[in-house]
Amino acid sequence: MISSCNLRRVFLVFSLIFLTIIQVKAQLWRMRRVEFTFGAGTTYFFSDIGGYKSIGLKDLYGNQTKTNFNLNGKYRIASNVTGRFSFTYGQLGANDATGTNVSRDYECLVSFFETALIGEYYLLRNSSEKSFFYPMRNEKTLKKIKRVLDLYAFAGIGAINYNVSSNEKFAAVINKPDGWAMVFPAGAGVSVVLSPDFSLGIEMGGRFAFSDKIDGFTSSFSHSNDIYYFLNIFLTFRKRSASSMINYRR
Repeated sequence: MISSCNLRRVFLVFSLIFLTIIQVKAQLWRMRRVEFTFGAGTTYFFSDIGGYKSIGLKDLYGNQTKTNFNLNGKYRIASNVTGRFSFTYGQLGANDATGTNVSRDYECLVSFFETALIGEYYLLRNSSEKSFFYPMRNEKTLKKIKRVLDLYAFAGIGAINYNVSSNEKFAAVINKPDGWAMVFPAGAGVSVVLSPDFSLGIEMGGRFAFSDKIDGFTSSFSHSNDIYYFLNIFLTFRKRSASSMINYRR
């Protein structure tokens, strides 16, 4: 017959095992704290050239849309907080082909390199990183979505180095064809976990410059600094830490 003392010991052992499992599962994200991201997409430039008096969808026409390529190194600081160092190369385009200054006929192409230090806060983290078992099997649709979905907002500080090329009319009035400026990145993104090591996502973010001359020009009618946006698709690789290679099982 099992004594009450032995029952208490058995209960204590199982309680310790259960709490250990819960603690380990809660810390699984630590096994992949380092991430690398490659992204590519479009840029949208709102400057003193082209556009309408108020920013809107009419400004997003072909000649104002260019491309960018982005590399990031990330580190998970906490479960819902990630820091990232970002490198972006791309182009910004602006011209008076449409908008309120068609007769002026200014046009420019800005080549740039941007570096930024950014913090990401995750409003929603995929639940698959809290489990040793990744397959979803016969789960309900909502639970499947929560298992693979990440949703976050971001903000930071950065710098842009730019070089402006122009058409003949704009060249006559350029104030500063190259230089650098501080920028304030902010935006949001969403990603879907493809596997414990990879995810695919989309991110929209604005860069609010501390300068009105990224296009090489400032107008007497300008009331704000230059702004540009990125819309990027990105692939993320999570590097498994060496200490987890022995203990972790998918």
